Amino acid sequence: MGQLALCRERICADAPEGYGLLITFEAGTLRLEYTPDAHLDQIHPNGYGPSSLTDLCRLGGGGSGVRVFAGHHPRLGPLVMKHGGYKDTRELFSLAKIAETLRKRDGTACRDILNRIPEFKGVYISPKHLRKLPRSIRNKLELSIIYQHMHSPEISVEADSDTGIIHQHAREIRLFVSEGGGVQFFAESEVVDLTIGPGDEIATENESLQYGAAGEGYPYLETFVEELASTQKVWLWKLTLAQKRIGGSSPRTVSSILAAGELHGIVLQTLISEFVQVLRSLQSVTLAEEEEGVSRVRLELAILKENGSALPGDLSAESDAFVGFAVSESYRSDECK
Repeated sequence: MGQLALCRERICADAPEGYGLLITFEAGTLRLEYTPDAHLDQIHPNGYGPSSLTDLCRLGGGGSGVRVFAGHHPRLGPLVMKHGGYKDTRELFSLAKIAETLRKRDGTACRDILNRIPEFKGVYISPKHLRKLPRSIRNKLELSIIYQHMHSPEISVEADSDTGIIHQHAREIRLFVSEGGGVQFFAESEVVDLTIGPGDEIATENESLQYGAAGEGYPYLETFVEELASTQKVWLWKLTLAQKRIGGSSPRTVSSILAAGELHGIVLQTLISEFVQVLRSLQSVTLAEEEEGVSRVRLELAILKENGSALPGDLSAESDAFVGFAVSESYRSDECK
């Protein structure tokens, strides 16, 4: 996020105009792909994605007004996508973390669980995702800089008095490689520079330009996502986040089946047998040192309850993790997350 101190070299001399950057993790390699950009205005006014996406449709859910939609990518397959901020990016990465943990444990039960859950697929950054600066959260120094930009002939900026949003032209995304293998974003007024580790030569496939940075596999992806999310938090970028779609082309929840009066016979039998199988798989992948987790959490909660003046911040990181970090997400201040 800060001034680049890495020794770096430009990967692609000219980022194609009208192209966005698709970032995926495939076969242990962080793959970056310049691909034609498309405005998904039927999904969201600020929604953008690869032009190769087909079968787009809105989906319900998402929480906090986040737009969720489905589509199909020719290489990544059926996807569920979200127009999300830095917290959503970190949540998406948690899918990769779960998959990595299960792969390390291996076995039939791990593969059974992996086949049932969503999978991290990637992040898409459109140049037009990078153009908004919310005025309300900037301090006076930053507002002074924006004011100068608004009156600078080099930068075209337009203020929206109704929404308090500063609109800029789309910013070009430039790729650089560093032999040191670091990951760094550096945002300037008209461009955003991304520095990554060494890997493949830039290759052309159909209309796309691809580059693979092997790094250290999953740890490298973790480093990349944290740097991306931290930069999103500073600039309030919302990007297109993608995961594997599960449940087939027309997935249904149990509640919808129940409401339709169809939860009986073979459907009910299948639900029960599959639920039991999930429990058995979870039991099989649980390590011996994890078996006492529930008891430890219950003991800690009992102690905190007796305290009488305990606050959410007093809960240990281990117990918070046990409930999917719901406490830190819901109660702690943003600075503590």
